[in-house]
Amino acid sequence: MNFNKEDQPPRSKKKVTFCVFLGIAMTSLIIAGIVWWYGGGDRPCIVPLKLNPDGSKPNCNGEEEEKQETETLIEEAEKEQGQRNLSIDHDDLTQIVNKTQPIINGQDAGWDEYPWFVILGTGCSGSLIAQEYVLTAAHCVDKEVNGQKPQPIDPKTLTIKVGARNSTVFKEKFDASEIYIHKRWSGKVFGGGDIAVVKLNGKSSVEPINVYPKFMVRSRVYNWKNSDSLKIIGYGFVKPNIAELPSIHQELDVILLSYRQNRRNYGRRSGRFYAKNTIAVKGEKANSGACYGDSGGPLFDAKSNSIHGVASYGIDIPTEGFHCDTNYPTYYTMTEKYLSFISDHVCKSESSNSLALCYKGKTAW
Repeated sequence: MNFNKEDQPPRSKKKVTFCVFLGIAMTSLIIAGIVWWYGGGDRPCIVPLKLNPDGSKPNCNGEEEEKQETETLIEEAEKEQGQRNLSIDHDDLTQIVNKTQPIINGQDAGWDEYPWFVILGTGCSGSLIAQEYVLTAAHCVDKEVNGQKPQPIDPKTLTIKVGARNSTVFKEKFDASEIYIHKRWSGKVFGGGDIAVVKLNGKSSVEPINVYPKFMVRSRVYNWKNSDSLKIIGYGFVKPNIAELPSIHQELDVILLSYRQNRRNYGRRSGRFYAKNTIAVKGEKANSGACYGDSGGPLFDAKSNSIHGVASYGIDIPTEGFHCDTNYPTYYTMTEKYLSFISDHVCKSESSNSLALCYKGKTAW
């Protein structure tokens, strides 16, 4: 039986209008979601924390090209553990007033509690791990020339203050003679390798701190990740939005968060903040953590009296001014993943022969 157009039942105008409205609404929601995720809203921003030369805040550039690489690294991190470099220019405070924060809600370190703590002339921190060597983050000593393979800065331009309480009170001062950046460092933390060794132009008289050695990692007699004595140490501004340096370097008690804990606490999206061979730390106190100026500083375990991490990056919220989001963890490069790199340079010197780091056996002597 054939029906003419006139014979077909009339469509409900209300139903058609509703379907059109629903389609427009769904499309708008999808577009809004894409805009929010890729460039809008106050979402966590993966952003370098090095200040621009004019003191302005870096933007979120570079996220798109890192996104695919990040997805792969998330899978690799499943069993291990925006991006911001935690360095700041201490020598140009006039350009960064009302711009930055330090270890947030930390406390003054004891007067001679960390004599091996160092301050670098690039506005970063570090640790004396041998009489002639300092451990820090690669981004602290990288020239950062766009489009070129990462290269270290001229060693002669880098000053190192050992036993530093602040930028003017310290035990010894050296220049660098050599700078070694890990070969995996690409200039982006998601590639991993954000770790560097700096050789001094002389020998320090200060007793260095241990880097947790390979034989201890292998022996598994002590699991530092379960320690209740973990601290981060750094030197930066002590008040939000005020360019005021602390009179004393800061310390903060922290706990570790596994990759799974991070995903559970901060949602699936937080997995994209992970770089390879990093570990997340969170301040034990509310609203506490590392921030601008703390790059290269140590993750220290008092029980094993050794370093287990180097401050690499954290999360920023793209609001006006600088805003380190202490609701999220800070991410540290795990030293145990780079022991060969560290020892290959440090153990060349005769003065390093007695270091646990340079012991080649499988068990303690």
